[in-house]
Amino acid sequence: VHGKHKQGASYGYTKVLGFHPILATRADTGEVLHLRFRRGSSNTQRGAQRFVREVVGRVRRAGASGELTLRADSGFHSQYVVRACQDHHVRYSIECDYLFGPHLDHLIWPHLASSIGEVRH
Repeated sequence: VHGKHKQGASYGYTKVLGFHPILATRADTGEVLHLRFRRGSSNTQRGAQRFVREVVGRVRRAGASGELTLRADSGFHSQYVVRACQDHHVRYSIECDYLFGPHLDHLIWPHLASSIGEVRH
């Protein structure tokens, strides 16, 4: 951001005036499929579910008929983003910062293994 009066810009955790964009690209070509600017102070999950639904709709309207896969970092890890993927039959691989530990593995992993997505931790 150049100057102090850019509409929508704000100071984020880096203490720099700017935006916190969400960007979707096509894996094989790097083509930008969708972009949304958010205030610099926006939480990473802000608008993530809506963004997923928008990009899937946009790609389908453009003629994509094959299998879609969302790959996202841990900032997108939420039940709402997972639900958006499941609602639109999109495979997903979302990084997860949670460390379950051996005392919880036997409770959690059977459920994760049965989902259509992949959860890495």
